[in-house]
Parts: sequence; C-alpha cells; structure tokens
Amino acid sequence: MANAYNKDLRKIMISLAEGLNIKLHRGIYAGIQGPNFETPAEYKYLRNIGGDIVGMSTVPEVIVAAQCELEVVCLSVCTNNPHVDGAHSTLEEVISVANIGGKKAIRLIEAFI
Repeated sequence: MANAYNKDLRKIMISLAEGLNIKLHRGIYAGIQGPNFETPAEYKYLRNIGGDIVGMSTVPEVIVAAQCELEVVCLSVCTNNPHVDGAHSTLEEVISVANIGGKKAIRLIEAFI
C-alpha cells in the first residue's frame, strides 16, 4: 500500500487542473468510518498523526483497487473544515461546498478521461 497511487496519473491530473485553473492540494488522506462529522478531538488527533484531510470512503476503495492491481489516482472534494471555535460545519454548508467543488471535479474528470 506504500505506492497505491500512480505517480504518472497524478502528474497528468495536476497538469490538467493547472490548465483548467483548478487549484489542487496534495496531502495525507486519513480514512475513518462514517458517515459523521468529526469531533474537534478527532480533527486534532488526525492532524497530530499526520493527516491533512479526513474522509470516509476513499481508503477502502483504494485498498481494493490496489489488491486488483489497478492503476489509481485519487481526487476528493473537501466539503467541511473545523471552525476555529471548534464548531462543526452545518449540513447546509457541506452541501453548498460540495456543489461548488463537484462542478470543478466534473470538469477535471472529463478532461482526464
């Protein structure tokens, strides 16, 4: 699992995003079970162990794809962010951000294909 993601596919995705003026961030994806909103303590813990973002579905799919010897590239739309005061994002905020990010993701995936 140390090399689950294909570096060549990642380079292509990054290049396409730059051409489409879509900002991508790279980092460590921490996978947990869900669905749920993470608590402030969970965010802090995941950050302390090296996670940059947290999600609930990508990791199991990547594990299976790697076991099937498929070439994998990953794109996630981050939809919520812990507030400075420790408050959670609301469901409405998450849906709004997902709609905006989803449109960008669709453009990038179409270009990638």
